Amino acid sequence: MEHRPLGWEQIGDSGAMRVVGLRLAAGQRVPEHRNALPLAIIVTEGVLRYSEGSTSGEARAGE
Repeated sequence: MEHRPLGWEQIGDSGAMRVVGLRLAAGQRVPEHRNALPLAIIVTEGVLRYSEGSTSGEARAGE
């Protein structure tokens, strides 16, 4: 079952580029977005597991 995002917050906006924060539920999958590019990830709680094709990994809070 897919979960909906719990919330997002706009952090900055420079016209052509917008920076947002996304709050996720445990086990939630986020589908690709044709215009979104993850430039930096900050994990504040728990573990974030990610994958891109054959590459995968995880980031823990505070890393």
